[in-house]
Amino acid sequence: MSNQNGNYNADVLQARKPQHGVNPLFVNRWSTRAFQPYTLSQQELYAILEAGQYAPSANNFQPWRFFIAATEEEKSLFQSFIMPRNLIWSQHASAYILLASDSLTAEGKEYGMHAFDTGAAWQAMALQANMLGLSTRAMGGFDKAAAKEKLAMPASLHPQIVIAVGKPGSLEQLDESFHEANKPTPRKPLDELIMPYRVK
Repeated sequence: MSNQNGNYNADVLQARKPQHGVNPLFVNRWSTRAFQPYTLSQQELYAILEAGQYAPSANNFQPWRFFIAATEEEKSLFQSFIMPRNLIWSQHASAYILLASDSLTAEGKEYGMHAFDTGAAWQAMALQANMLGLSTRAMGGFDKAAAKEKLAMPASLHPQIVIAVGKPGSLEQLDESFHEANKPTPRKPLDELIMPYRVK
């Protein structure tokens, strides 16, 4: 999945067309649903978490919080609130990380950037996993209320995504209903994303 030689992956280039010299790390990363049997080491897991730890945040508030499921018992608990369609493939991942955000400051004031900042942590974690030869796929398809209750989250914490982490596998290790979709996805052209405006 990752490319340590600093080159664009040929399979990825069928869908993505970098034109401005962006580092291959950003282009080569994509979210597979196919995972092979693999025991994630604590070093690998904590390297991914540490990448999220060092993400930028407004006023250095650092609102991200991690809930980890690495044992079979922990994974079973997480699977109780993951939607059935996502369970088909994610059950083969080595671990889950639920990424939540804290909406209150230490003074008890509402912090409006908590979800945005936590998204930065997710990006950092995904790239770190890729550099380790691992894959991550984020799921919004889970019961947030059930997750909050079963993980005994404080009221100020907001579940954002559940991340499946593991060693990327082959299509043969993936349910056939996902085969067509399990490939790098294209990106909109940059000129569609840069918005025109006039200075008044």
